[in-house]
Amino acid sequence: MPETGYAIRPATSADARGIAKVHVATWQATYRGIVPQAHLDGMSIERSAGKWEESLVTPGSAASFVLVAEAGNAFAQLIVGFVKAGAERSGKADYPGEVHAIYVSPEHQGRGIGRQLMTAAAHGLQRRGWGALLVWVLKENAPSRHFYERLGGQVLTEQPLVIGGIELIEVAYGWADLAAAFGKPPAGAVVVTSYDPRWPADFEAIRAHVSPALGDDLVARIEHVGSTSVPGLAAKPIIDIDVLLRDPTMLDEAIRRLAAIDYEHEGERGIPTRHAFRHAANQRRRHLHEWPAHHLYVCTSPGGAFAEHVAFRDYLRAHCDEAARYGALKIKLAREHPNDRERYMAGKDSLVKELLRRAMWVSNDGR
Repeated sequence: MPETGYAIRPATSADARGIAKVHVATWQATYRGIVPQAHLDGMSIERSAGKWEESLVTPGSAASFVLVAEAGNAFAQLIVGFVKAGAERSGKADYPGEVHAIYVSPEHQGRGIGRQLMTAAAHGLQRRGWGALLVWVLKENAPSRHFYERLGGQVLTEQPLVIGGIELIEVAYGWADLAAAFGKPPAGAVVVTSYDPRWPADFEAIRAHVSPALGDDLVARIEHVGSTSVPGLAAKPIIDIDVLLRDPTMLDEAIRRLAAIDYEHEGERGIPTRHAFRHAANQRRRHLHEWPAHHLYVCTSPGGAFAEHVAFRDYLRAHCDEAARYGALKIKLAREHPNDRERYMAGKDSLVKELLRRAMWVSNDGR
C-alpha cells in the first residue's frame, strides 16, 4: 500500500482491532527478554480488541482519550500506533495528566510517529486544563527510556510492577511544563469523540458548583446544551452550559458572583444575549483531576441563543436518526480537517441550519 504519510485522529470503537494488533505486536517485540515469554505468547489480539472496544465505548472518564496514528493513501488506511491519555492515576498533584499507553508498531518505528503521538497527547491534556504529565516505562526498556529523555522527560520516581509472575521496576518520567516541551495546542485543532455516558454527570458536577454561587434569586434555569447533552451523539469532549437569568438587569451581579469562583467574563463574542465565561485555570483547579472541560454561558433572554440551544438539543434527543446523521458528519469532517476548525465548521453549517429550522418549528408547536 503506497503511503502518503501519517495522520493523528481520535479513535472510535471501530478502531479496536487495529489498536489491539499494534498493542500485541509491540509488546511481543519490545518486551522479549524482559517479560516472561509465556506471558507474551499468551497475548491475544481478540481478547485485546474486546477490551479496547469496551474502553472506547465506555471510557473510565470523560477526561480520558485515545488517538491513533494512521498510515495510508486514498484507498486504504492502517493503524500503526496509538496513545491513551487522561488523568494521572496515582494522585501526584504536580503532574495531573498521564500518558497511560503509547505504542507504535515495530515496522513503523523510527519515523517520528511516537513524537507525533506524544505531542498530540500533550495538546489534548492542555485542552483539558492540565499543564504537566507523566508516563511510566519499564526500567529495562532502554529504547523507550531514551525516547522519553530525548523529548525532555525527567525521571521522577520508581515503583515495582508484577507482570507474568515476576517483579519488575517501572520508572516515571515527567514533563512539568507541557506548553514549553510540546508547544501549545493549535488554535484550529478539531477533536470529536464518541459519546461518553459520563457527560451528564459532568454537567451535574459543574451545575452543583455554579448554581449555589449564582443563587436562585438570579437564575431561572441551568441547562446542559450542545452535543454532549444528546445521548449517543459524537461531540467535542467539552460540556456546554447555558444559564438563564431571571432578568437581564442581573447580568452585572452574575458577573460579580461568577468572578468569586474564578470565572472571567468574555462578553457576548458576537452572539447577542449570550455572555461567555472562561474558568481561570489556576493552580487549585488544575489539580482537580476530574474537573470537566466546559463552556459556561449566561443568557439574558429566554429567546435568541438560549431558545435555539434548548430546541436543538430537544429535537436531536427526540430524533435519533437525525442525531446519528449529524454525528456521522462531524466524525467525517474531523478526520478530513483535524487542524482546520473553519473548514470543519463550514462543512457542517448547512446541516446545522437545517436541523435548527426543524427544531425551532417543533419548539413553536409545529408537528
